Amino acid sequence: MAQVRESLGIEGMDVETAHNFRDKGRMKNLLRAAGLPCARHQKVTAKEAAFAFADVVGFPLVVKPPDGAASQSTYRANNAEELEKALSLNPPAPGHEVLLEEFKGRRVFVRYFFAQRKAVFHSLTQYFPNPLEAMRSRGCSGK
Repeated sequence: MAQVRESLGIEGMDVETAHNFRDKGRMKNLLRAAGLPCARHQKVTAKEAAFAFADVVGFPLVVKPPDGAASQSTYRANNAEELEKALSLNPPAPGHEVLLEEFKGRRVFVRYFFAQRKAVFHSLTQYFPNPLEAMRSRGCSGK
């Protein structure tokens, strides 16, 4: 949508900003640079890099596509065997990055709503059960 808006000269979110929301690793880098705490993360294109990240960060890890939505193709790996399985379901490769994140503490979701470039509303949410648990409890292919 941002590409269409830019090409037609329609006001709204530009392509660069849209990429900041779509690419979860990029978004975390920007949030961290702004001083907000974020889970340590790394995009990988090889299984070896995933296990090297796990050696540094430890388990559990979240394994997901960088541009995923609604916890689809997202897995929690509590150990090396589960990481191996998650990577087999979403194999990293050049041109197909997989995002790994540490999974520690509580997950909260912050949303802001803007009107005419001013924040008019925000919400802070914690889901019970969290999205990964909800997907599993519904029998959604182990995701």
